[in-house]
Amino acid sequence: MLKAGYMEQDALSDTPVGTGQGSVLSPLLANVYLNDFDWYVGRKYYHPHPKAKLRSSDMRKLRQQGILPKYNIRFADDWVILTTAEKEAHRLKKELSKYFKHRLKLEISEEKTVVTNMTVNGVHFLGFNIRVAKSEKGNGKLVAKPYPDYIKLGKKIKNLRSAIREIAEYKALNCRVAQIEYVNSVIMGIAEYIKSGISSHAFNMIDYRVNNMVFAVWKRIYSQNYLQMKVDLQKLSNLPARHEGHETKTFAVNYQGKWIGITYAFLTHVQYEKKPFNQNMTPYTAEGRMLYEKYRSSKKPLPRDRPALYSPETLKMSAYNSKYNFEYYMNREYAFNRDKMVCHCCKQHLLSTEQRECHHVDPALPLNQLNKVPNLAWVCTECHKQIHGRDIPPGTDGKVKRKIISFREKLLKSKSVKQP
Repeated sequence: MLKAGYMEQDALSDTPVGTGQGSVLSPLLANVYLNDFDWYVGRKYYHPHPKAKLRSSDMRKLRQQGILPKYNIRFADDWVILTTAEKEAHRLKKELSKYFKHRLKLEISEEKTVVTNMTVNGVHFLGFNIRVAKSEKGNGKLVAKPYPDYIKLGKKIKNLRSAIREIAEYKALNCRVAQIEYVNSVIMGIAEYIKSGISSHAFNMIDYRVNNMVFAVWKRIYSQNYLQMKVDLQKLSNLPARHEGHETKTFAVNYQGKWIGITYAFLTHVQYEKKPFNQNMTPYTAEGRMLYEKYRSSKKPLPRDRPALYSPETLKMSAYNSKYNFEYYMNREYAFNRDKMVCHCCKQHLLSTEQRECHHVDPALPLNQLNKVPNLAWVCTECHKQIHGRDIPPGTDGKVKRKIISFREKLLKSKSVKQP
């Protein structure tokens, strides 16, 4: 993987040093290499005896000896160490600089490695500015409050506005629609990332700056008629579950009789984590995998905030395919919501793109009826193969089997009608 190289503008380039940007190998190697760093800090307070079971009495004894608390929080190569005194923080910084240089052969960035008071300036970590303040419950307790890092957020919004400007550069309407959906995916991606923090103001900031740019672009494209391109969110055909019931107006384009418009960040509501992250929830142990499955099963899918079932590239290609046309990509969204994101046959949750397929119940219908919502059904990959002729495994639930056979009979009937 280190020698695989990377693709840029359809050209293969070598990676003479390091890992490719975005590679899943990078955080894994960081965890392997910095494991010693975790234990080095852990032995100082949080886990003084690595081979023994963690006991709260150990930390109590250390406090009685005058040793101040030290907690290390790390994600890949980003880390924060918490302690209770400024002098101790400066001492740790000096000690760790030597540790990284002589033990791990790494240089700490003096510019990025700062000592800060979390009750005053907070700490910048993973796109958030985390500050310590009194709880709003009035009990006097200090709690951590994560706010979006507005410097980093501003850079993301700047790139987003550049993507909006590109809409005007496309002359073909299907390409313009594809760019709108790309912009929507970026808006939702940013909103999904920051929604676990105190982000209402950030959502408003995104929407304000996005709307200003969209206004300018639509005015440039449609001149005197740009105000006619402003419609209610609930009238949009893209992301119907996300926009359902919202009367806020947005700019859109009319493509093949359907309104495709720009979404809003505020539709992704703030969603705080109710409990701290369980440290035992890891894919590397049987217990961790079990805890993850339990956590995931308790998290019901959020249809309003899920991404679109199509990509900008598929929308561009839809203009040249009569069967899988624009209507197909729009209407299968409605069918996905109607089927409540589960397989029509076995009722398995269709969370993964590799495990779900949209089935045409009667593929012999004329084009003006072929991609209507009633003729589309979402099924898992295995059920879809069985509908198209693969043997149904013995022991399959009777109800599931009947549904597969029913789809199969409709398919065979449509084929016989199609033959002369």
